[in-house]
Amino acid sequence: ETNMTNTLFTKEGIDNTALLPNEILIDILSLLPHKQILKASMADKRWKKIANSNQVWGPICGNMHWKLPSNNKKLTFKNLFLRRITSSSYCCVCGCKTSCKFKLLNITLCKKCRENSPEFETVNKTTAKSEYLLTDADLDPIPQEIKNLWQGRKKYCYLKSVIEKEALKKMGRRWAQRTIGC
Repeated sequence: ETNMTNTLFTKEGIDNTALLPNEILIDILSLLPHKQILKASMADKRWKKIANSNQVWGPICGNMHWKLPSNNKKLTFKNLFLRRITSSSYCCVCGCKTSCKFKLLNITLCKKCRENSPEFETVNKTTAKSEYLLTDADLDPIPQEIKNLWQGRKKYCYLKSVIEKEALKKMGRRWAQRTIGC
């Protein structure tokens, strides 16, 4: 449905976007980098309303695994995005304030989300070697996350999904060597 409340003529001439439905403008804005969306919101009232909408910012936040916290009904996806990119003190999953930084992915996660989200599950080096049959040579190029333990001790971990992919590649090579002889 076309928004006919906008005038077709502006001081600069004809407004070619005035006849476009809001859904098309949302699709166009969704393709732009966030800085361009913010600039587009300054064009006029219609662009401001569309560019600031959750329909534009929701997918952007969704791609970064950011959700609106259920306890804050006034927070919009745009504000969530701006708050997150300017501050690293909010969990990127639930939006709670936290001091935990997941260095491997350069994101901030609270302990609860990190422990309950399978995409952030980690395995230690011993597990990677014993259960996934990887060697030190296989593990050396894989980035590690440092978990701080008690009394200043540190534990090095890997993302489980990365270890699983590496193990599959390795097992695929071994299978090919055994069955094809290459």
